[in-house]
Amino acid sequence: DCLLAMLRGALNELDESEADQFTVQALTWELTLPEVHQAVSVAAWPALCELLGRLPDCVTPAELQEALWQQSFVENPTHAPDHRNYRRFALLAAQMVAIGVELEPSKVEMLVQQALDLDRPWRERRDMLTGILSAASVEDRQRVVYNLDRRFEEHADIDDFEIVCGIAEHIGTEIPREGSIRRCALRRWALDPKRGGALPVHRLIDFVDTDATIGEDVAVNLRQKGRVADAALLLSRLPKCRIDLDADDPVALDVNNGDAELARLRELLAMDDDLGLNSGLD
Repeated sequence: DCLLAMLRGALNELDESEADQFTVQALTWELTLPEVHQAVSVAAWPALCELLGRLPDCVTPAELQEALWQQSFVENPTHAPDHRNYRRFALLAAQMVAIGVELEPSKVEMLVQQALDLDRPWRERRDMLTGILSAASVEDRQRVVYNLDRRFEEHADIDDFEIVCGIAEHIGTEIPREGSIRRCALRRWALDPKRGGALPVHRLIDFVDTDATIGEDVAVNLRQKGRVADAALLLSRLPKCRIDLDADDPVALDVNNGDAELARLRELLAMDDDLGLNSGLD
């Protein structure tokens, strides 16, 4: 901060030609001295690049990657706990993107696994991973999200769900379309009375997107709210609902002329009648 303030102050006092000469001298001499550029905090380089127009030729992305690693984990004079080091690394890594510093795939994989293994709340781990992935390639981001999606499918850890949704929201990485996390998020959204549950059925059908399992859950929810016709319409659009309730063998029902909706509506009304009779017997 002191270095940046000094440079800004000096440039403000100079006219245009003198400022250009000062900038060239800083880039080609002062900042190229090993004892100078090695002592500069890695966090200062993005601001220096913006102030001077570029980085010195001797300050390469590879060198900044190493400095980022050293200053976050190795040089730790305050002996901060691990989770603070990862948080600092994530913040610095996100800033490095502006000057073209991208993390290597091997480092991304290692850091992601270590951050996930930290005994910290999911929100902290999400923020760490978001920072790390901000400085990773698009392929590395997609691979991490895909692996977390598979892990969620195997273990159903809600923390993985929240972390992936946070990554998708903050850096725009797409959640696998056929993955478990997307289906879980869609189901949660569709059943939320303030979100999907408040939509007209035609819009709900678009969001359910022919997913039979989610569609059936949403239809049950609609029936419980007394929206029997809406539940019938939604179910009629699902892949496995093409049956004739009056026939022993399945036949194709035309969804364009209302046959499928009518069949489903009759089925749901019959189910409601059965429930009413059973409750009366009790």
